[in-house]
Amino acid sequence: MVLLFTIDAGGGHRAAARALVAAAEERKAPFELRVESFQQLLLPLDLLKRTTGFSLEAAYNAILRRRLSLLMVPLLRLMHGAIRVRHGVLVRTLVAWLEKQPRPEAVVSVFPNFRSRKPGAAVSGAFCLMMSAWIVTPRWLAWPVRSAATW
Repeated sequence: MVLLFTIDAGGGHRAAARALVAAAEERKAPFELRVESFQQLLLPLDLLKRTTGFSLEAAYNAILRRRLSLLMVPLLRLMHGAIRVRHGVLVRTLVAWLEKQPRPEAVVSVFPNFRSRKPGAAVSGAFCLMMSAWIVTPRWLAWPVRSAATW
């Protein structure tokens, strides 16, 4: 089983996940793709949700719906900063969740705003990031920590 993380911020990430699932089914891939919402997994850590009742994902989608593009850059910078500051707790939460799941052969993320080293023994194979929005991703966030060959 390959675990495929997505989020529902904007819709493009979910579309990328659906396309991967459709391609795997069409080609009769020898593995199952299981799609999970990364936002739902980390919802207890969402500071915006805790303080306003409105998740970061919901705020992003509301900004897109209302075409308030001036707010996109500040929101993305806020999100990137929060990821950077809370990276350790995000990874620990991810690993704890993964350890309770059937062990995936690989984990793929179809959104660029969170990447990390392979989360330990919770994953038996690759942990990789599929870039779908390179232009809005800061270099420190998207560039690999190590090459896959060193895992």
